[in-house]
Amino acid sequence: MLLALDVGNTNTVVGLYDKGRWLGQWRTRLAAGATADECAAALSSLLGLDGYSLDLVKKVGLASVVPTLTATLRALARGRLRIEPVVVGPDTAGIRLGYHNPKQLGADRIAGAVAAWERFHRAVIVVDLGTATKFDYVSPEGCFEGGVIAPGLMVTAEALFSRTAQLPQVDALQKVEAVLARDTVSAMTVGLFRGYVNLIRGLLEELKAEVGTRPLVVATGGLAPVLADQAGLFDRVEPDLTLEGIRLILERNQARPQAAGPGIAGGVQ
Repeated sequence: MLLALDVGNTNTVVGLYDKGRWLGQWRTRLAAGATADECAAALSSLLGLDGYSLDLVKKVGLASVVPTLTATLRALARGRLRIEPVVVGPDTAGIRLGYHNPKQLGADRIAGAVAAWERFHRAVIVVDLGTATKFDYVSPEGCFEGGVIAPGLMVTAEALFSRTAQLPQVDALQKVEAVLARDTVSAMTVGLFRGYVNLIRGLLEELKAEVGTRPLVVATGGLAPVLADQAGLFDRVEPDLTLEGIRLILERNQARPQAAGPGIAGGVQ
């Protein structure tokens, strides 16, 4: 079995893959200062919910933007599982990178681009909706050219709540149609949800105009299902895109030894 770990700033997504299919996917929070034993206990508990065990794992792929957890999970794989993990980064990506400094690229962005190119083989913009909202463009020739990073919806909401003493907390994920609000809670809900949708729409329009192609727009990440029904926003919603990219990179790198040292750049997204 193959264990894929997508370590983000808020959540860690865990995927277990075997014989051509994902057996299960789980979300958890691993503290940046967690020990290898604590991470092992958390992963064991998650897999055990559906009758699986870490003992069944034969391959480990890791994409992390949290440097301390990168080192900890690498140590867990080596020490407890006796497996050399494949760590996603510019040296293991297997895709051309047009970024000026590839070492600044977050591992999750690389994994999403790899999976999108493998799945569609055409120009594509991957919109990853997580703690940050990332727009990554892969050219018709399969080169990851670059992208945009914007605040995520929940980060924006938290900033609004923490900086405004008289405004209440509202459900930032509540969908709204009318823009003109006649009470404070509705006004905030409109501003957060519709503002976020239009941020995505506007940046996509500008990206498409600048690259001069007709890219497929693919959404992934934790909030992708929430926005899936927004008319004309995305062409496809692929929640497992990052995990799939980790799997592809892992399998392509199995034939060559891993270099010593960290495989990703210090958590820059």
